[in-house]
Amino acid sequence: MTRMLPLIFSFTPLWATASSLAPFNDPAVHPLAATWQARVRLINFDRTQEEKLWHAVKLIQRVIRSAEFRRRVLNYKFNGEQKFNDSGGLTNDAIYNKIFEGVETIGGSPGDNGMDVELELYHQATNTIGYTYPTAQRIWINTKYFSKYSPVKVADNLMHEWMHKLGFTHDTAWSPERDHSVPYAVGYIVEELAQKI
Repeated sequence: MTRMLPLIFSFTPLWATASSLAPFNDPAVHPLAATWQARVRLINFDRTQEEKLWHAVKLIQRVIRSAEFRRRVLNYKFNGEQKFNDSGGLTNDAIYNKIFEGVETIGGSPGDNGMDVELELYHQATNTIGYTYPTAQRIWINTKYFSKYSPVKVADNLMHEWMHKLGFTHDTAWSPERDHSVPYAVGYIVEELAQKI
């Protein structure tokens, strides 16, 4: 059954009690943190799947609005240098700003300050968790993994795929360096901090 349900996720802030995650009005976070939103269109999701995805998006929002997320992105190191692998030549500060500007390579508008994506569930018995294309606004998510993932792990995967929408890439074959690419590293940061919420 194909079910297309346009959903706009606009959340009131709910903040973690963990001391490492500060509220969005903290001067140590990006000035656009308070207004960052996720505008998500869901395809082939049932109600239970929608709820899990909604929870994951809320986790992303709470994490990226935190001072700890800013600290982790700005101080990220690869090969002893303050940078990410496959960063397209951007500094850590530029990558952090790009997340809040939210300008996707396709479908985004300048300065829209958020995530604009279509998410479609599909099932395939492969090792692919999800994928997207540079020419598409859509992200495809494999239910083989989505079904067993916690909202925290879904948040990691969604952030990873959205980093592709912002123009970041990584090698297709696994290597230790690939884990330090912007999509993987930022996804891992989101997952680690979301576990504290």
